[in-house]
Amino acid sequence: MNVLRGWVLPFLILSGIFIALPAVAEDNDSAADPPEAEQQSLQFDFGLAAGIGVQTFPNPDYDGENGPATFTYQSLRLSPDISIGKLGVGLDLTLNYTFTGDHNTSDGFTVRQEDWVPDADEGRGVLSLYLPKIRYIRWGTVGDPLYASLGTINGASLGNGFILGNYSNAIFFPERRFFGLQVNADGSLLDFPVLGIQTFAANLARMDLFGARVYARPLVYTDIPLLTSAQVGFTAVLDRDPYFIARTTPGSEYFGDDPLIEPDDDALAVVWGMDIRQPLVSNPVLDLAVFADAVAQDQAVGAMLGTGGRLFSFLPFNAQLRFMGDGFQPVYFNRTYDLYRVDRYLVYSGEVDRPGYIGWLANTGVSLLDGGVVFTAGMSGPFRPDSDKGLLPELEAALTIADGILPGLSAHAFYQKEQIGSFEDIVDPVNAVIGARINYHTGPAVITLLYDLRYDPYSSSSSPWQVNSGLETTLSLF
Repeated sequence: MNVLRGWVLPFLILSGIFIALPAVAEDNDSAADPPEAEQQSLQFDFGLAAGIGVQTFPNPDYDGENGPATFTYQSLRLSPDISIGKLGVGLDLTLNYTFTGDHNTSDGFTVRQEDWVPDADEGRGVLSLYLPKIRYIRWGTVGDPLYASLGTINGASLGNGFILGNYSNAIFFPERRFFGLQVNADGSLLDFPVLGIQTFAANLARMDLFGARVYARPLVYTDIPLLTSAQVGFTAVLDRDPYFIARTTPGSEYFGDDPLIEPDDDALAVVWGMDIRQPLVSNPVLDLAVFADAVAQDQAVGAMLGTGGRLFSFLPFNAQLRFMGDGFQPVYFNRTYDLYRVDRYLVYSGEVDRPGYIGWLANTGVSLLDGGVVFTAGMSGPFRPDSDKGLLPELEAALTIADGILPGLSAHAFYQKEQIGSFEDIVDPVNAVIGARINYHTGPAVITLLYDLRYDPYSSSSSPWQVNSGLETTLSLF
């Protein structure tokens, strides 16, 4: 483990070099006048929106008798947005307050302290607390030779997604916010499309969870159709503190007077592997590729063979055959990783047994109206489910309706469910994470309904349900 810790700093330095190379190239060309189209693209835009509403937060001390299950605050939010060409910056300055006192401590006007007052014991250092006030910093768009996004991360993946797939650092939003990073740099920026890199960090204030994928196109300079796009990649993701979320969550039963487990201060999870991806067909009717991964998690190993693509430009699909050794966990860093972070580490470290198996994954969906309506759904699991060993299928689904598809409405919703033992379990919210955001537009105003429900089996309260809901009206001022 000490050896692995020793290459963290070189790993970060190498990632920084790759990220900085495009900027160096641009500086070298600064003496030449940019073309007229590029000059016109450096357009400056400024927007400011103000929102008012109500927001509920779970009461970490609730035990069925001690106070309410949730606290309700009024909220006031200012959201400035600035863009200059491909660069965009957005802030989120939200004040949650109440006129009736701080629910347990004082009377009169009170501001929710967890949003503004640092507390190292609860994981709220100065950087952890104030960096997330920056809603996003973005350069370019996904698919550009250089793409960078800082702030809230939703749906982050590296390579084929067998190590890091669809990860989100917003699973505890809004009571806890993290400021993350995604940077993708392709060698085509320097007219050298052989190499590229993808980098990721979940929380820049702590750098507890981060990783990268370096990839090569070894046949890019050949004249063989499709083989020029073949990729070979190496991915590594590290979690330097698997106990961080549980240790800094008030009311968690992991720690306290009678802890479920004893935390390991030297805990470190390292997942690494090799991957390949080869396009087979690319035309308006069918876009098809095959891919494979071989991954190591400490002493556990696993592999995957898959195929995926898009049919008729609006029917995405993906199918995988998975081979899991004892203790191996596919997509170790997934959407709900922060919620089950300790559980995964206990399997990783061998403290909890997880037998090997051969499994599958299948997902599909539909993308209509130029991506204005997108629905995806997928399931994965073992060929021989075994509830006694915890080997049961999982389900994940998401729906997005963009602005302009329905008059005045836009929405995003997702549903992720683990441990499906029967058809009835699919709609049972136990072991599920549910989220929905619905916007109604009327002139310059937007009315937003926010709802999140997650099942926390390790909550110290009498109820394992953690609910966040809110209603907000936003007015665009500029």
